[in-house]
Amino acid sequence: MGAITIRGIRFNLYPNDHDPPHVDIEVDGKKMKIYFSRPGEMPEIGPTDHRIKDSDVSRAYRIFCKNQGQLMAKFKEVQDAKK
Repeated sequence: MGAITIRGIRFNLYPNDHDPPHVDIEVDGKKMKIYFSRPGEMPEIGPTDHRIKDSDVSRAYRIFCKNQGQLMAKFKEVQDAKK
């Protein structure tokens, strides 16, 4: 597993995880997913724990978007390590 914590939000990346490519995110112990975007598209918010505040979902999304390149590089590193 690979993990990056940015501004208090933990972004988890797992080898052998299911498609589509995504990041599992923890906010105060609650979980959500954000799917990586294709060129020209915006990332998509996936399943989200109903207990996460809307403001935390928005913050996690903004941080993901700002750091998507770094997160994608870590995702590829984790996926390559499984081979």
